[in-house]
Amino acid sequence: MAATFSPTVHIGTETQLTDGGSKLTLNWEEMYALALELADGIEQHAIETGESFDVMAVLPRGGYFPALILSRRFGFRAHQIVHLGLTSYRDGETQRSDEIIGQTPNGEEIAGRNVLLVDEVCDSGHTLMQATHRLARLGAHTVRSAVLHYKPERSETGYVPDIYAASYNGWVVYPGEPDEAHAQFSCVNRANHAPALVDIETRTV
Repeated sequence: MAATFSPTVHIGTETQLTDGGSKLTLNWEEMYALALELADGIEQHAIETGESFDVMAVLPRGGYFPALILSRRFGFRAHQIVHLGLTSYRDGETQRSDEIIGQTPNGEEIAGRNVLLVDEVCDSGHTLMQATHRLARLGAHTVRSAVLHYKPERSETGYVPDIYAASYNGWVVYPGEPDEAHAQFSCVNRANHAPALVDIETRTV
């Protein structure tokens, strides 16, 4: 059985919600500290199991920040990092929908390799379970998942990440998430705002 690791204290600011739940808010410094906790857990896992990894597979978008820290901490170079465009949530939604598949690695990048799968949180477990199965179908020798937060009481699948930095069942707000409110006013992303861009292009002709 793969090792897990969690610190004894929560990193972040916890507030109680009116519905009886709780919210944990992290700033960039706290998220960095938690990523280092995760790195320690991965190191411990490698020592205890004798496993090492050939490839890091990153789940966007939440997996980008921990993957940046982990890749530098462990010396993963660009050619050892792959992008697994799989998500269970559509933009602006908090309820899970059918998995959306974007860019994924090919068999040559995964077959026969030990893969470290990185994301920021394991909530329902659907995304990480789907990602693990997809990597296995591509021929991965082993797949081990590593996340900042694991929410055992939120699981709908029974999926447990192999390594996690902290266990927390409430709502977690990561730095950068509040900036998503700006998206509705931005004309940068054509996929989300094609009508606005067409209007801009018409006015500038």
